[in-house]
Amino acid sequence: MPPPTPTLALTRTSSSSFTAAVSGGSASATHSLQYRLVGATQDTSATPITGNGAFAPITDLVDHATYWAWSAGLESGSYSQPAWGWVSLASPQDLLGAFHTHWYGDPALVTAVPGGLWTGEVPEGTAYPYAWLELPNVTSHPNFVNQIESSNVVTHVWAQGVAAASG
Repeated sequence: MPPPTPTLALTRTSSSSFTAAVSGGSASATHSLQYRLVGATQDTSATPITGNGAFAPITDLVDHATYWAWSAGLESGSYSQPAWGWVSLASPQDLLGAFHTHWYGDPALVTAVPGGLWTGEVPEGTAYPYAWLELPNVTSHPNFVNQIESSNVVTHVWAQGVAAASG
């Protein structure tokens, strides 16, 4: 019988690092953590832990990037189902970070769009509906006193069928 599926929590700690922790998995299972820059083709492995708890901090990552990760428990030769998560390393004070912070802070958005909000490349196989945040274009507008910068941010929602997209 496979061990129980853990819950994975990822937390931004800086523009180039995050922490990861598992809970709800078997206390005697060895939990592995794999993570990947969104759009990359290979996973990186963190040092496994035994039982529930925190992995060593994941550092020296691409500044302000988005990473997705998965964790599974191994016990008596059998793996649990994987737990999935993602983390944006964009600062909440940055424009993209503010969008991600607002999105995941709103339970109605999280429920309506269970595939999540993505910046950059969306992983293949992401469940519909999901949203993709188009990177902003910054335009400078000179005036007689100083210069004003404006940004256009476009959110695309991908769903199957009109009813699912208009919910």
